[in-house]
Amino acid sequence: MRKVRDFWTKLAITNYSSRLTVTSTSFRNYLAELASIGGSAWSLLFGTRYADQSGASETLGDLLTAMEDVEGSHVQITYSDTAKHFVFPWSVLYPPMQDNSAVDPLRFWGARYQIEQVSAGSKRDALTDEPINVVFAIDPNFKNSEDQKALLAKYQKASAGRLRITEPLTDQDSLFKQLIQDPSAHLVYVYSHGFAASQQPGILRPDGVAQLKKLIEALPDDSREAFQVLLTLTTRMEDESWIYLGGSEIKESALRVQKFFNKKRPIVFLNMCQSADLIPSISGGLVRVFLEHNASAVIGTESPMTGVFANAFAETFLDYLFGGDDIGTALWKSRRRFLGADLRNPFGLAYTLYGRATTRLGTRPLVTSMASSG
Repeated sequence: MRKVRDFWTKLAITNYSSRLTVTSTSFRNYLAELASIGGSAWSLLFGTRYADQSGASETLGDLLTAMEDVEGSHVQITYSDTAKHFVFPWSVLYPPMQDNSAVDPLRFWGARYQIEQVSAGSKRDALTDEPINVVFAIDPNFKNSEDQKALLAKYQKASAGRLRITEPLTDQDSLFKQLIQDPSAHLVYVYSHGFAASQQPGILRPDGVAQLKKLIEALPDDSREAFQVLLTLTTRMEDESWIYLGGSEIKESALRVQKFFNKKRPIVFLNMCQSADLIPSISGGLVRVFLEHNASAVIGTESPMTGVFANAFAETFLDYLFGGDDIGTALWKSRRRFLGADLRNPFGLAYTLYGRATTRLGTRPLVTSMASSG
């Protein structure tokens, strides 16, 4: 977990801090580092024994390797009651390489498969009726927030009335007022700073925060400015997850006692700059709050996220989602697009889906493609 966390943090704070892409050489080096981490994760999960020494885990690894030619296949991960706090970087899994061949970015699990982590609950989400209602919450201090406002307004206009998006919500009271609406909205979209408290106290958080602060403080003045809000917020991090909207720190405990998501099971997209603690457990934190309140699917980030990428990724992902794709397909396509030779950015693998990948909005495209064509 530390290796994964430190990798994403390094990329967010350094070469990708103010840019969407890097040189081909830098990208290849980053892919090689990530593939090494993904290969180690593969060995931990599936084993490395050979021939007569192999067992069930190796057999499962071989089976999954045989699936590689079927791009976009669904991999569903479920957890037993005894493994509620088990966390794993599924998206960066990479089959171990036996030679020095170049890393293929589309062999990372998150680019090869549609990965869903599911829990108990009905498969019926009631998200097919129109118009599609969207709750849009934003932190004005998160970089590119004005671009996000313009993007959502563009989608609403292009839908010819089939999408209804709230005015940008920038405080706790206005967000809670929308969440408790009955019936619920179809989609809750949050673009903000945020923090996912570790479900494993004492293991990830203390050194993670220290590492984050050290990297930010070492940046040149012009680059450090983009992370100034995040640097300030690191001093307030405690053992509770929160969403930061403008002047409001919306804590997990405050969200938990609200009664929301009636009649519909909405999609929740937490496009947030989570800091220090990565790979949030499905058994706690903001993801669990929304799932327990009946969300059908939740997408969250697993790293400090730059505003440059969060803005660009949202445009691509929402373009696919509003264009008729289910949430798993939209996430899968978006990751692959940013891993391509023109953009050279792996951060899409730091977005994780909890809930069912087949969840979609409406029964047909809400808008024609605006961001992701080509």
